[in-house]
Amino acid sequence: MYIEYYKRKNIIKFIRFVIVFSILSSIVLFKIPSVFSFLAIAIWAIIITFKEIILSFFWFFYVSAHFKIWENIMIWDQNNILRWEIIYINILNVGIIWKNENWEHNWQFYTIPNYKLLVDTVKREELSIWNYKKEEIEIYFNINLYKISYLEFLEKLKEFLDQNLVKKNINNVWNYKTFIWYKYKLRFKYEKEYLIIKIAIVEKQKTILDIQNEIVLFIESCKKSSTK
Repeated sequence: MYIEYYKRKNIIKFIRFVIVFSILSSIVLFKIPSVFSFLAIAIWAIIITFKEIILSFFWFFYVSAHFKIWENIMIWDQNNILRWEIIYINILNVGIIWKNENWEHNWQFYTIPNYKLLVDTVKREELSIWNYKKEEIEIYFNINLYKISYLEFLEKLKEFLDQNLVKKNINNVWNYKTFIWYKYKLRFKYEKEYLIIKIAIVEKQKTILDIQNEIVLFIESCKKSSTK
């Protein structure tokens, strides 16, 4: 209801602007015919001075037709990916909320001119629970916490992941093409007294929570009883 109300409000504003502009222009042109030559120069100067506003005004029709409120978009800026969620669209600009790489809000609000959606590289990001996303899970290993050695734990972890995850192909990796023919990827690093195992997976959002829960249960089963 809010979105429909907002659309009607924008349309009413635009119609009101067109009517007022048309009436004023007609009065000037009919009452002072010599104003034509002056207007030609004035209009050109206005276009140069307010080109961004004019572009944003005309681009409003494209933006309102092709983008929706609450839609998620990505914009490339100097080799960085900026993630946004659209919260409103009006005649001159678009209101957005910045999001991190996991598409979580940080509640920083911005406005960008409509024409930026023309000159920048914009891609829609579909976040449906039926779409695939990349998720990283970190395991902190310390021999004092586990009842098996690191090598045994790593072997059991790989066996567990191989049994519970599906090998990816071109149809189920979405835009994560480097995961084709992989079930998962492992990365390792040290942090103080812990060895960190990073598990990267690509799955549908609706199944990631289940996978995370299974991995947690597996990890807890490998720990010493006193640490549970």
